[in-house]
Amino acid sequence: MLKNKYKYIILGWWLSGLSTAYVLSRKYKEEVLVIEKNDTLWWLSRTIVTNLWDRLDIWSHRLQESYLTNIIRFISRELNIKLNNIIRLSKLYINNWFISYPINSFELFKKISILKSVWSLAQSFYYKVKFKQKDTFEKTAKSRVWDYIYEYFYQSYAKKVWGTPLWELSNSIMKKRFRLNPFTLAWQVLSKSKRYFLYPKWWFWKIVDNIESILIENKVEFILGEDKYNIIPDKNIIEINGSSIIYENLITTIPIDIFSHYINYENKNILSYRGLYIAYLYINQSPLIQWETFYFPEEEFIFWRVSIPKRFDKSSQSEDNYTIYTVEIPAWKDEYDYNYMIEESLIWLQKSGLINNNYSIDYDNTFFHYEPNVYPMYKIWRETNLDDVLSGIHNKYKNIYISWRQWLFLHCNVDHTMDLWFELGNNLLENDNNLNWQKVLNKYNNCVVRD
Repeated sequence: MLKNKYKYIILGWWLSGLSTAYVLSRKYKEEVLVIEKNDTLWWLSRTIVTNLWDRLDIWSHRLQESYLTNIIRFISRELNIKLNNIIRLSKLYINNWFISYPINSFELFKKISILKSVWSLAQSFYYKVKFKQKDTFEKTAKSRVWDYIYEYFYQSYAKKVWGTPLWELSNSIMKKRFRLNPFTLAWQVLSKSKRYFLYPKWWFWKIVDNIESILIENKVEFILGEDKYNIIPDKNIIEINGSSIIYENLITTIPIDIFSHYINYENKNILSYRGLYIAYLYINQSPLIQWETFYFPEEEFIFWRVSIPKRFDKSSQSEDNYTIYTVEIPAWKDEYDYNYMIEESLIWLQKSGLINNNYSIDYDNTFFHYEPNVYPMYKIWRETNLDDVLSGIHNKYKNIYISWRQWLFLHCNVDHTMDLWFELGNNLLENDNNLNWQKVLNKYNNCVVRD
C-alpha cells in the first residue's frame, strides 16, 4: 500500500531507475517508490511476437566485448542469468564492397591502397593543425579520421542519421559516437582477436524481471502506467492520482527536457531527436552473405543497418522458408510513406547483394515500428545549454538528482547504463550531495557509444 512519504522517489526509466532502486532498497526497505509511465518495467527491452513462433527484440541491446565486469558479475551471479557469448559477425558496406566492422584487419588498407592510406593520414595531421577550434562535427571529424574515410563513412553517415546540415552539428558527435582514428586503427589492424557480444538467455527483459523480483522482496513500491503527475519541488511533493506524496530525495531518469517542464524550470531547448523506423521484412530468401549485421553509411541506402536475428539467436525465428530482415531507417515521423519504405528497402537490399531478384516478400506479416527519440541532435553549443540547466536545477533543489544519459543513444551500452545508476545509488548512500553527483555524471556523459 502506498504511503504518503518516501525517502526516495524515482521517476523510472527501464534499467536506469531500477538499478538505483536496487542499491537503495537494500538499506532502506519500504522507503523507495518507483513511478514508471509504462505499464511494464521492461518495456524498453520488449519483444515482438509474430506468427506464434517469431520472437524479435525491438532494440539491439547488447553487452559488448569491453563490458564492465562488475555489471556482468551482477547479472550472472546476483540475478542468476546465463549470458551467451556470441562471436560478432558484422560487415560495413563502403563504395561497393564489404569490410569487417568494427574495422580490425588489413582489409581497409587493401581496399584503399597504401598510397591513399598514407595520403589520408597526412591530411588528418594537416587538419589537426589547421582546425584549432574544432567546434563543429565536420572540423573535428576531418582532424580525427582519414580524409578518405570521412568522405565515405562519417560524412554520409551523419547526413543520413541526423538529417541536418553538418555545419550545424557539434563535435560532441565525434566525442561520444565515434572512436575510430588513425592511431586506433593502426593498433587494431595488428590484433587478430575476435570480438563478442553477450546476450542474456531469454533476452534483456529477463534482467528487468529479476531485478523487479528483488525490489518486491525489498518492499519497493511501484506506480506503473502513469505520467500524469505534478511535481512541486519547493515543497518536496508529487501530486498523483489525487494524492500528495512527500519525498526526501527525488531521482529522475526521464529526459531532462521533459523533467524541466515538470518542475516549471526554464527549458532552453536542450535536446531534440530524430527518430527511427524499424522495418521487419519477411522475405523467402536467406541473405546471400554469411553475416548477421550489416551497416550501410552511404546516403543512397534508405537504411543504416540490416540485421538477421536468427543468425545470432536461433530461438528468435521459426525455421520455415522465410527470413526476417530487421531494417533500420533513420527518419522524422512522417518523412516516408509505408509502401515507399518497403519498396526502397527491397531495391537496396538487392543492390547491396544481400538478396537477388528471385525473392518474394510476405506483405501480410511485414510491419514497421517507429521510435521518435533515438538519435539526439548534437547541435553546436547544446552541451553548454545542457550544463547550465543541470547546474541550475541541482543548485536550486539540493535533493533532486538527475541521472539520465543525456548524450547517448537510446538503445546502446547496457553495461554503462546500469553502472551509472548503481553509482548514483552508492552516491546517495554515502553523502546525499547532488553537486558531487553532477561531477560524476559528467564522466558518463563522455562515454563513447560502442557499435
